[in-house]
Amino acid sequence: MSEYQMLSDNNFRECKAEGWTNDIPICEVVKCLPVTEPENRRIISSATEPDEEYYSGQVVQFECNSGFRLEGHKEIYCSENGHWSNEKPRCVEISCTSPEIRNGYSVSLKKIYKENEIFQYKCNQGFENSERGNATCTSSGWSPSPSCE
Repeated sequence: MSEYQMLSDNNFRECKAEGWTNDIPICEVVKCLPVTEPENRRIISSATEPDEEYYSGQVVQFECNSGFRLEGHKEIYCSENGHWSNEKPRCVEISCTSPEIRNGYSVSLKKIYKENEIFQYKCNQGFENSERGNATCTSSGWSPSPSCE
């Protein structure tokens, strides 16, 4: 069911000897502004056109493109006052910074790694890799976590 908002300043009329006071109040369906499809993400919604306004109660969901992660709310809805429930989320590139390795050192020279890039390291003499001598950058950090024991 759609919500409505009154456009008129006065929400009443009085019948007087000379006629009705005020104009007939006018109402319109509450709408939220269109949501644009920003960089590195997709919109999943019930709108049929990209620049279509949304009605109160309609929900918009967001997904990030591969290699990006969502920061913010995955979905927003058009509220009764014609405003979105939250800010549009951002999609930020998945990256990992070169980790510090106690009892070891980096073989790779890079400082920043993108998703699925591999960080290579070696352990100092007398220490061994807990799993293997490399780690992969994932959306949740390094996997496995680089360490020398």
